[in-house]
Amino acid sequence: MNISDLLAWSARRYPDEECVVEVDPETNYRRGLTYRQFDERVNMVANALLDAGIKKGDRVLHFMKNRIEWMESYFGIVRIGAVVVPLNFRFTGADLEYVARIVEPSITMVEDALVGIITDIDSHEEIFGRFICVGDNVPEAMKGYEEFMANHSVSHPDIKISEDDDLGIYFTSGTTGLPKPIVYTHKNLYTITVSNGFTIPLPANHNSVIYCPLYHTATFFFWLPSLFQGGKATILLKFTPHNLLKAIEQERGTEVNIPMPHCVDMITAQQRGEIDVKDYDLSSWWLINTGAQPYPPKVLKDMTDLLPTVGVQHGFGISEGGGATLTRLPPEEILKKPGSIGKASVMVDIKVVDDEGNDLPPGQVGEFVIKSERTMKTYYKNPEATAKAIKDGWLFTGDIAKMDEDGYFYIVDRKKDVVISGGENVYPVEVENVLMTHPKILEAAVIGTPDEKWGERVTAVVKLKPGEEMSRDELLEWCREKLPAYNRPRRVEFGEIPKSPTNKVLKHELRKTYGGKESAF
Repeated sequence: MNISDLLAWSARRYPDEECVVEVDPETNYRRGLTYRQFDERVNMVANALLDAGIKKGDRVLHFMKNRIEWMESYFGIVRIGAVVVPLNFRFTGADLEYVARIVEPSITMVEDALVGIITDIDSHEEIFGRFICVGDNVPEAMKGYEEFMANHSVSHPDIKISEDDDLGIYFTSGTTGLPKPIVYTHKNLYTITVSNGFTIPLPANHNSVIYCPLYHTATFFFWLPSLFQGGKATILLKFTPHNLLKAIEQERGTEVNIPMPHCVDMITAQQRGEIDVKDYDLSSWWLINTGAQPYPPKVLKDMTDLLPTVGVQHGFGISEGGGATLTRLPPEEILKKPGSIGKASVMVDIKVVDDEGNDLPPGQVGEFVIKSERTMKTYYKNPEATAKAIKDGWLFTGDIAKMDEDGYFYIVDRKKDVVISGGENVYPVEVENVLMTHPKILEAAVIGTPDEKWGERVTAVVKLKPGEEMSRDELLEWCREKLPAYNRPRRVEFGEIPKSPTNKVLKHELRKTYGGKESAF
């Protein structure tokens, strides 16, 4: 069984139910496909690829923004046993060249709005294979997506696929340097679908509102379980707090993944009077997924106050481990266990170990390791990194964690981000959580910067809320009352906090800017 078979099965069971729609509340734009239509177009893509000479195991680059064609081409690629390579649509030309030289694609599917990023690369004709362009503005040298798939059979291609066959190569978010390519098998994706589906029970008429990038594992993998019961994906083309609430109201959305910066946007928009959640019919909405980075307990509390009828759940994920929902803290426990990422999900084993790999008891801090059939097969073309990450079936995540007496896990920080000042371990997340309680602070990130006496000093990079002012001395004085001496920032910088496209703070960029030590992978 694989997710392509799951889609075909659902198309037979729910042929006339909507499968995926695109919406833009600002313009009243809407486009959608039923399960039958979606599955037939997937088959057309699959058969067109076969006619173009694409074979099982060939790599196909997939470079486009969120849209229906993203989903149908993804399924079309994996339906013939080819290997899909979904790319970050914010990649630069240098990023794309790096990826293409590693993956060596046979075909690149690219959205018309992104074509120029590729064609500006001097070697693009040599390293990207043939081009299929999605959209209305197709360059003369490329074949258009609709033309490519036109007149091809809507029947399921007869390709034998094993659960152990490679399905996709995903590039990690690159928070500690260059993105790393990881390989998922068909068994990995099917296990993720089952694991997420049993961990998060879905309501009838499930409708996942999607606006975060589909290439990111959390976004796409959260939606996959809805294929079991004819659920829908609603692709919101442009996020604003109003657009999200309007899309949920109009499409009867039931669940949405909201990263922390957008949680803050929702809260501040309500506080400023830019939106009023009471003006929208949100009666269908029952769940908010949060994760991808540590969330200050205050933000989660503010979200539950803002939307008291919507459950907020928090969890942990890592691409190497099969994306989001490796753990889950359900809505009924979100305020009972502040700072926790919850317990292990279905089909996932977790433990905390010391530097020698020995299990640690509750309360002790060590490395967070997982074992699951969700876990990646390998780092692509990098057996040394794979052997370092996976030992005896356990994935060593590089995250520092602890478990309490009730079996709930807490991520303390990234192993590479721990600041060692005067021999004391300082966990930036703990300091960031305190800083985020200051009424003038919108965002905060903590890193270690060199210090002759202490080895490293705790440095806070702070972004203030619009219209607010604060001096370094004012913040340092405030910290004296909130933090123990060894945890207090000794240096404060005000400015922007760089993030990845999935809204993870890029601490290696902060280190470059402010002189901190470099992390090595």
